[in-house]
Amino acid sequence: CVVGTPGQFRIPETSFPSAMVITNRPGRFEAPREWVGQFIIEKQEYDAASNVNFDAILESLGRRRFVVFGVAAGYCVLSTALGLRKRGMSVDLVTDAMKEINPEAGRKAVAEMKAAGIRLVTTDEVCAQAIS
Repeated sequence: CVVGTPGQFRIPETSFPSAMVITNRPGRFEAPREWVGQFIIEKQEYDAASNVNFDAILESLGRRRFVVFGVAAGYCVLSTALGLRKRGMSVDLVTDAMKEINPEAGRKAVAEMKAAGIRLVTTDEVCAQAIS
């Protein structure tokens, strides 16, 4: 979530002890040798693409499928998922691992993401893909 807000702090179930935070500061982005583990993209706006290093991150990762989840469906989740789609990335939205602030706004956000070509999946489906 946005830096400096309560949502910035991750719940233990989604936190890895060795997570790498990619700061939102100008400068040369140095990609890790291997993209292994958890990477947190710092942001001061809803959209993770607002991080000045976002496009360099995507370039380093190459073509991949991205899995998006979190709070709030109508704000940060929507903005980041659509930002990835606008860059031509494949995106999965984990519908049982997100929460909306306003139920109607959440339903509209999910419909908008689905219309943008984002695939709706469950946690079980994501975990099954990771194992296979």
